[in-house]
Amino acid sequence: IGGTGSDLGVFRCGQDGLAHKPDCVCGEFAVNDGGAAPDSIYRTMEGIVRQIWRANAATDICFVYTIHKAFIPDYEKDLCNRSTTAHEKVADRYGIPSINMAMRVAELYKQGKLDFPVPAKEKAPEGKMVFANDDCHPTDAGHELFTQVITDALKEIQKASKPGAHKLPEPLRADNWENAKMVAVEPSMLTPGWKKLPTDQGLGKAFGSRLPVIWEAAKPGEKLTFRFKGTLARLYDLVGPDGGKAICTVDGKVVRTVQRFDMYCTGHRLATLGIAEGLEDKEHAVVVEVSPEPPGLEPVLKQVRDQKGFDPKRYDGTVLRVGYIMLLGDLVRGQ
Repeated sequence: IGGTGSDLGVFRCGQDGLAHKPDCVCGEFAVNDGGAAPDSIYRTMEGIVRQIWRANAATDICFVYTIHKAFIPDYEKDLCNRSTTAHEKVADRYGIPSINMAMRVAELYKQGKLDFPVPAKEKAPEGKMVFANDDCHPTDAGHELFTQVITDALKEIQKASKPGAHKLPEPLRADNWENAKMVAVEPSMLTPGWKKLPTDQGLGKAFGSRLPVIWEAAKPGEKLTFRFKGTLARLYDLVGPDGGKAICTVDGKVVRTVQRFDMYCTGHRLATLGIAEGLEDKEHAVVVEVSPEPPGLEPVLKQVRDQKGFDPKRYDGTVLRVGYIMLLGDLVRGQ
């Protein structure tokens, strides 16, 4: 699991992966957790570990650490960056092995044998490996470097491993996210204007591997309503050029209005809509409503307005598209 922050990974772990009963789970969140507070990382990473071993104590876990250019100064001081250090604290607590590929990259960078970022259109520096064209995503050569580090490390891990079930110690954090879950949106939660997107075309097909069902509402005033007992509620959704604003109400009080459009929305992508967290652990009523107010489009429009084929209608909308409800707690049904 990886490619997202651990705050999303803890939800996806139980939803997507554990039903397949994996023999081993490798988790990589060092880069995407780069700006996260250590306390948040402890809660989410510990939640992932405990979810995995509650489901199957025989599943092995390995933490894997990649690199962002911003981590180089720490590694040049022989230190791990902040997020990796936080992950290692959880790994130590649970006796989980880790593979730090960033150390090899930083070492070669310091020796002048590797460079990044080097844009693809530029000539590679003479005598240097181009690790990435940007700040973190490896080139083919970068992936080969990672592969070698992993291969060498797995041999050492295998030597040190003992077969058998893993035991869960007392939690590092009592408020860890072991109880994080994603639950399906049910038709009874929706006002009549919502529609289910077809899964054989368009956005329903494009994002079907992550969101098997996507509900869409375009008309202001359409609502998604549910109750849950717990401390946090989010939505796993899509943002995009026609994305609108969501008015979020908890226990009868508007807590925030959230744009489903940002400066990167020249296309659609997966996202999470934070409704509320840090709530009292009791039953709460949640309403998410399509706002009549359109989002601020100018950050994107100024980038694309002069491009050939620009169609302003792509950016005209107040649409919400939702796949799952994300909870720390449990959905309350039948009310």
